[in-house]
Amino acid sequence: MQYNPSEWKLNHSKLLAVSGFIWLCIGAMLLKLGINFILFGWTAARFSEEGYSSFFPYLSQSLGSHENACILLVALGVLIGYVKGNMVMKKAAQRSYARISELPNPAPLFSIYSRANYIILAIMMGLGLTMKFLDVAYDVRGFVDTAVGIALIQGAVHFFRFSRDASIAKQKF
Repeated sequence: MQYNPSEWKLNHSKLLAVSGFIWLCIGAMLLKLGINFILFGWTAARFSEEGYSSFFPYLSQSLGSHENACILLVALGVLIGYVKGNMVMKKAAQRSYARISELPNPAPLFSIYSRANYIILAIMMGLGLTMKFLDVAYDVRGFVDTAVGIALIQGAVHFFRFSRDASIAKQKF
């Protein structure tokens, strides 16, 4: 007996939950990566500015220490990611919810995202690889990864809410 992945089918609430889980996992990975990049310069007892942008020493000096500069970068990344998650990623989750709701129930697993979503995913992965190969400064890359990670986590929360709502709606009928 062979398994054909194109034949795997899930109901709408499970498709939304799987999509949210994917966003959550990628968001958590990017958040961890981002914080690690921001803190990359820490060695045992001192901080090395090598690999950071020219803005980072200025920020450190203005705030009084490297620790304060790192905390500010993480906090700003979290704030911007939260705002982006509630504005942009919520709309993306709503569009996915609307699209999934129109699919037959149960629907194939690979219909979880539209073609446009897959293209956006490829572009985002390409941007991440571009930052790696262009050797973008640790503080800049860490800030971007932190913000995107938080935004994806916030988007996942919206997917989980839509999944719950779809499950409740299914129980009413």
